[in-house]
Amino acid sequence: MQISHEVLMRRLLSFKQLRQDYGHPYSRTQTWRKARDPNDPFPAPVSVGPNRTAWFSDEYEAWVESLPRVNYAEPPEPDLDAANEKDATSTASRTRPRAR
Repeated sequence: MQISHEVLMRRLLSFKQLRQDYGHPYSRTQTWRKARDPNDPFPAPVSVGPNRTAWFSDEYEAWVESLPRVNYAEPPEPDLDAANEKDATSTASRTRPRAR
């Protein structure tokens, strides 16, 4: 049986290393919930020994890269002419003479 060197050279990360080296934002419990959820793309851990699990660093890094980016760009300026016309028409339809 021939084993690829790529598999042997993959780095394993403990939960502690995920937190320290990568700034993993989730608690241990939330991490396990994400790992067990089949609809979540979070990588599954591997069993390293009894009561010991780890994650492959390349799978974790790929997951981090797949997260959506937040765009903090300035929102576009509103068109004030269109907003004023809309307000004028909506105000006119709401003003009715009061019945006595």
